[in-house]
Amino acid sequence: MADTVKCYGKSDGIPFPYAGALAEDSFGNLWFGSPTVAIRWKPDSFSTFKLMIPKSNEGLEGVSAIAPATDGSVWVGMARQGHQLGLQRLWKDKWTSFRIARFDGESLSVSALYLDKQNALWVGTQNQGIYRIQGDDVDHFSAVDGLSSDGINAFFEDHEGNMWITTSSGVDSLHDLKVVSLSAREGLGGNRPGPLLIAREGTVWIGNHGAFDHVHRPDSGSSGDSLNRLQLRVTQFGPGGFGRLLRNRAMIPKLHNQELYILIMRQP
Repeated sequence: MADTVKCYGKSDGIPFPYAGALAEDSFGNLWFGSPTVAIRWKPDSFSTFKLMIPKSNEGLEGVSAIAPATDGSVWVGMARQGHQLGLQRLWKDKWTSFRIARFDGESLSVSALYLDKQNALWVGTQNQGIYRIQGDDVDHFSAVDGLSSDGINAFFEDHEGNMWITTSSGVDSLHDLKVVSLSAREGLGGNRPGPLLIAREGTVWIGNHGAFDHVHRPDSGSSGDSLNRLQLRVTQFGPGGFGRLLRNRAMIPKLHNQELYILIMRQP
């Protein structure tokens, strides 16, 4: 991984000072969003897609999550629910709200999106738990089913098919509909976990408030449903430098050159 940091801004085709979501598509483009637009970006090119949002939403929370699909479409989650908000899909430069049967994507306050290995879309919400969409089937998971909270921050699937989820109260691991939860009581650096990454050897990296947590399961052949098989380590940030970090907004690996892109919010 490179030992230098480069900040990209307006001169590189990024027209806003901050972004609330970050994802990479199969062509190596980075996607991120602001209150009113989504951008497809590379260091040498970019395209801007203006969201068809009501004027009443301008200046408020906008794009909260992005998940590029293998067919070239892009799923975009909005932090607010309502007409032309909630769960949106960009296909051939056209925005559409997602609706099937009795499920209306505009009714969701979306906080996280993830496409798993079966091409199912996981939708995390601010206070409605998780929706898993595959074709015309929609499953719903909430705190009643064992989640540590109905407020979802991020998803990541490991190589064994376990889905790791950060919530407003901890970290959950979902395997065959069984949930294992981790929080500060089990050793996390805090109870405000955000983005997730899972390394090839199975270590789970968690962006937390003022810390990076890494969770390692020594028994890689186990299903991960026992807390005593999990080893937690916490890397805290001191004053100055990354100690000024308020919250890791998103992070994704660039595996072809081992670069890591991180969106952060800093103190003024």
